[in-house]
Amino acid sequence: MSLMFYKNKLKIKKPNSKIINFDNFAENINSDLCSENLKEAGKISYNYQNTSGTLESEIGFTELALPISDGSLETRIIRNFNDTDVKKLWHFKYFDHVYNCVADKIIFCSADGRLSVLSVFDYDKNSYILDIEAFGNLPVGINYCIEGEDFMIFSGGSSLVAYTSRRLPIYNENCPPLLSICKAYDNIFAILAGDRNKLLYTPNTNPLALSDINEKMDLTGEAGRLCSLINFDDYLFIFREFGITKLSKYGSADNFSISEIYQSSARIYENTISVCGNEIIFLAQDGIYKFSGTNTEKIKLNIDKFFDGIANNDSSACYSKGKYILACRLNFGDEREVGCETYADGFKNNAIIILDLNSKKFSIMRGLDISSLLSLNAGSLSTILATFNGEHSKKIGIIDTSASIFDTELNCLWQSGKFDFGEFEKLKIIKKIFIKTKENCKIILKSDIEEKIFTINAGPSTQCINTKLKGKVFEVSISSDGKTHISNFKLKADIE
Repeated sequence: MSLMFYKNKLKIKKPNSKIINFDNFAENINSDLCSENLKEAGKISYNYQNTSGTLESEIGFTELALPISDGSLETRIIRNFNDTDVKKLWHFKYFDHVYNCVADKIIFCSADGRLSVLSVFDYDKNSYILDIEAFGNLPVGINYCIEGEDFMIFSGGSSLVAYTSRRLPIYNENCPPLLSICKAYDNIFAILAGDRNKLLYTPNTNPLALSDINEKMDLTGEAGRLCSLINFDDYLFIFREFGITKLSKYGSADNFSISEIYQSSARIYENTISVCGNEIIFLAQDGIYKFSGTNTEKIKLNIDKFFDGIANNDSSACYSKGKYILACRLNFGDEREVGCETYADGFKNNAIIILDLNSKKFSIMRGLDISSLLSLNAGSLSTILATFNGEHSKKIGIIDTSASIFDTELNCLWQSGKFDFGEFEKLKIIKKIFIKTKENCKIILKSDIEEKIFTINAGPSTQCINTKLKGKVFEVSISSDGKTHISNFKLKADIE
């Protein structure tokens, strides 16, 4: 008997495979992504800088160290002999008549209202308390030249004080406490701290002549109280709680014209108003805005949800090298606690947004409770200084590339929105992860069915990890600590 064998002609259907390549790390995150808006993009990202298409973590703050001279690589760490909380910083740039050159100092105010000073370029590691009466409130301060001599003008107590490097402070006891001071049209203008509907002005340019008997304009209106004065594009702009007023002058007499050029229902935060080249950037209650001198426009960043339900009364900002740097409080809408968010006594701010004003790319740092920022441009040195609330309140920090805050590594996270590989109704199996990472990291894959966590060790080349995670809709997150460089991230799935 002979046996017959026949070919098996039954065709086995191969699953359709799809690969998602997360090269869109270079795209801004979108906090509005939800299950009705399925997209393989970032929904949350913090402490990563992803503008180059890779996930990198390198921005941090360390204890203030400054060069011994302009251009020197040798630095010295500055000591705060006041040993109290540091609240605010100013850069005093002045002409030194002794050495016949431009010089730079940093002045800071402590919680006790005392001012201290240190030189930017020097061998001296110490800061020194100035022989100036303590301020009852956190003062405002401006650089100002009076009759050929550079001063720092401060107001925050019972009198206005003019400080210079080579003489005793000058007091103007006739000047009431001020909230903002500005020179425009050969006049000095100021907002009264005690009556923020009034604009004080004097017909000369010497702030030491400011007095309670000077002329006052009553600007009471629907745009709210006065907040800040900015001389911009040859006009004086008055930023208010809910709008912007333009003050123009005609002729040589005190002929002023007032026009309301912007009004909003969203409050403007005065400490975030910053002249950034040919525009003014500021934070309002619902997001970041730009003002050209004529038009006000919200900058579309797709992170509106982060501002939901948040009052940013303690926010501050500065401008440096084409970037708007904003310290604020954000609502990340998750259950994580990062850095300052773990403080037992709470926190005021928890984030920094670094926005490139040309490309509109931005990155977010999370876990920092920063009370004020200063853009320092002295000689060849261009950097950012910061003061802090909470455990670092007695320190002055300088931005660096450590991906840590005073030697504590930052926790970094990138999280996608929900995605379905373009096949919503079909069951999918994510079979493999591809990733290249120079440091250890963790990947969490979630679906509507299950969740898996993968620990990835650093390696020189792209790694392939088997996953086998089932579901119809997915979400992925990547996290790491400290300095990180992640690229070539892909997910491969079979669609049944």
